[in-house]
Amino acid sequence: MDIDCKEAPFLAVIAARTFITDLARAYDGFDPTMLDYFMSGSKGVHIRIPTEIFGGENGHPFLPRLHRKMLERHFLHHPHNQALGMLALGESVPAKLKDKTVGDLVDESLYCMGKGHLLRAPNVRRPDGRYKVQVSVEAFFERDIDSLLDLTRKPNTISVLAVPPTATGMADLYDHVLINWQSLDPRSYNLQSLSECQFMRHCREHAEILSEPEWFMMLRALAPLGEKGLELAQEYSRPHAEYAPEKTRAKFLHALQKGYPASCEEIQAIFQCSPRCKVRSPLDLERKRQSDTVVAAESFSPEKDGLYYSPSHGTLEGDSFKVCSPLKILGKMRNTDGTGWARLVELVTPDARNTRLSIAMKDCAGHGDSVLAMLCDHGLELTGGKMGKFIMDYLRLAATDKVFINVERLGWHGNRYVLPDAIFGEGGNEDINYTQGNSLFKCSGELAQWQEHIGRYCRGNTLLMLVSAFALTGPLLHLCGVEGGGLHLFGPSSTGKTTLALLAGSLCGGNENKGFVRQWRSTHNAIEHTAVQHNDGLLVMDESGQATADTVAQTIYMLSNGQGKERMRADATQRKAYQWRVQLFSTGELTMDEKIEETGKFRAMAGQNVRVVNLPIDRGAGKNSYSCLYGFENPASLSEHLKDATRHFYGTPLRAFLTDLCGTSNQELDANGADIKENIEKFAKLYCPDGSCGQVRRVAVKFGLIAAAGMFAAKNGILPWTPDESRDAVAEWFRIWLEGRGGVGNLEIMKALDRFKDFFARHGRSRFVEVNGLGENMRDLAGYRWEDKGEQRFFMITPAFNDLAKGVNRHELLEHMKQQGWLLTSGKGSLVTTKWISGRNVRGYGFIPSAWEGLAGNIEVKPQVKAGDMEFGGEF
Repeated sequence: MDIDCKEAPFLAVIAARTFITDLARAYDGFDPTMLDYFMSGSKGVHIRIPTEIFGGENGHPFLPRLHRKMLERHFLHHPHNQALGMLALGESVPAKLKDKTVGDLVDESLYCMGKGHLLRAPNVRRPDGRYKVQVSVEAFFERDIDSLLDLTRKPNTISVLAVPPTATGMADLYDHVLINWQSLDPRSYNLQSLSECQFMRHCREHAEILSEPEWFMMLRALAPLGEKGLELAQEYSRPHAEYAPEKTRAKFLHALQKGYPASCEEIQAIFQCSPRCKVRSPLDLERKRQSDTVVAAESFSPEKDGLYYSPSHGTLEGDSFKVCSPLKILGKMRNTDGTGWARLVELVTPDARNTRLSIAMKDCAGHGDSVLAMLCDHGLELTGGKMGKFIMDYLRLAATDKVFINVERLGWHGNRYVLPDAIFGEGGNEDINYTQGNSLFKCSGELAQWQEHIGRYCRGNTLLMLVSAFALTGPLLHLCGVEGGGLHLFGPSSTGKTTLALLAGSLCGGNENKGFVRQWRSTHNAIEHTAVQHNDGLLVMDESGQATADTVAQTIYMLSNGQGKERMRADATQRKAYQWRVQLFSTGELTMDEKIEETGKFRAMAGQNVRVVNLPIDRGAGKNSYSCLYGFENPASLSEHLKDATRHFYGTPLRAFLTDLCGTSNQELDANGADIKENIEKFAKLYCPDGSCGQVRRVAVKFGLIAAAGMFAAKNGILPWTPDESRDAVAEWFRIWLEGRGGVGNLEIMKALDRFKDFFARHGRSRFVEVNGLGENMRDLAGYRWEDKGEQRFFMITPAFNDLAKGVNRHELLEHMKQQGWLLTSGKGSLVTTKWISGRNVRGYGFIPSAWEGLAGNIEVKPQVKAGDMEFGGEF
């Protein structure tokens, strides 16, 4: 090692003595007499440390790198980290050197592992007229520094009685850095490096005639690669006539047990190859490539004014040059499925803005023209036309060990919940990089301020309490295994719908303008992208009247289904479809059914009413949303206050909710999830009436989710009311929904029955002819009519029945009609499906209109259960 200090050579001697003395103190068996000492002209000291002292091997391709790491680790400790000014008390130390340490004086260019560094031979005259001369260990430590430096004025040949070097405690230091070097995963080796070895290439190309000694030597060369080596051994051995997988495996394990790979010296004994590769074993070709990569990475230095490159990786002053404007690699990056490796970089634009970019590694192959074009397009400035090569080397080789997970959507990633600027939950060593900018997930104010200016005015106003709890349900969809969907508040204009939309959004984020609210005025293609940005969260969309009926119908289905359309990329490969889980909060003057059917082109299906639940803002009875005014003059004044407050205080409730939900460990998250699921089940069991159809039960679960979210938030002090109050508010609005629905039966069946009743009322005379056949050729014939004991009967032909029953399970509809006494049956109770008319059998169904008109005589009509007949209560 070289310890140089041209400005004050005596400091180099002090540093060298300190270094050697500390080695003797720190490592058992270390004897300074085992080293060779040289005074190097008028600038410092050169010391030769034999590899035997620390258990190294001469010729090891990584040895310079290991030397450097040994020094770096050793220099971390006292006295090497002590300022030279303190070590040279009483000496006149130049001011700029007083804070330097021993390590600062070591010339690290010896460890460059690049172009060879020539060491000056003893007694060769230096340009300054001085000589490099060897001195004895006694002279080095006992003579005064001035006389030592005077020895360099002329050649000096002495006879030094050196002590043979032996292993010392320094082996522990060497083993530590060696283990770190060996921690490079063999599975990451670029095995193409093996093809550079003539012997390995010979084994591959002549596998069918390989001799037994050559074959075993090949196995020994591959043994350090473990399972990958065995895989290659089988592949290389397969062409041989005597190949057997079991024999190859057994022989490979035997080679592995030797504990060291085949050396080039051993290979030369059975195969003559060129010595030009200058390594000890075939695998050292790959190790050398990796060491070159490490050194190349250390040659780059991101500074405030730009990226610099130093051929000596910073060890020689003045050799660095500027490559480009500021550019820094923040880390490596991959997708959640382990693909899509990239570099996350940050550059500074000419107008001093910091910009982050993702550079795909697949684009870094070759010259990287597309990468350079993208960087320059975003503001990177190169200092010269040939600097592109250095930038590409920097991107390929200089990445840190930090790994980011690249995410295109927010929400749950494993057990961590991701927002654009925060991660909740127990995490690993990987950080998150969210690629889709979203300005809506912001915070303003503190949670206490949101509670003071917004939350406290919701208490007692059950619709506002329901909306507040609903806003927090998004993160629970995945956790509780509940389907996505939403709430749609409908009612006349100027009834506070927009205020409620702003209220819902204020729990999750916002800004000073429209807060967290988005508009329905969009295409469903754009809504796909919006849904991804709100994954596992709340999506607020105001004024459904701005959208077309087609957009509303497709959006409701798409948002609830959780997946967008599959599309093709420009290269004709299929792009992965967007996926999400989202809770929609919507407002409009019409119900979703009315909006979808307003043009007459579409028919609203019952499934859409289950996915997005319609709630009347006036409770279905013309009432106001605000029961408690808290001193405000009227509901409009309170509404205006809430609107204004949501522009100043937002985003904190969701973050507090996620913090409490995730807790400090995955176990706490699981426990919270279990409690919330239990509360969902309790709510549905308690408040869903017996005999309810599947649609009602599904909606009961949705309201149960809202209740459970509100109870959890109230229990943790996020919503300023009690858990019981939160549950009761949700139960009240579930009752209102049931009353508005008209019962607990299947909504599709109920709508179909209404269509049939309306059809008979409007067309009972115009489209049904007398059963005697007169008028049978009428246009749009729907069936026949007659009287039986004074009561009207109809026989509807099959085509007309099927047209009215579109979108409904026909067998379920017929069974329901039969139970209600609507249909003619035979004496055995089976349906009448044919009737002899005008000499032929006509297929269809017979109807008894008095069954739905309340005049069915002795026919029992089973009434539907009405919400008003239900009792709500019990303990939760």
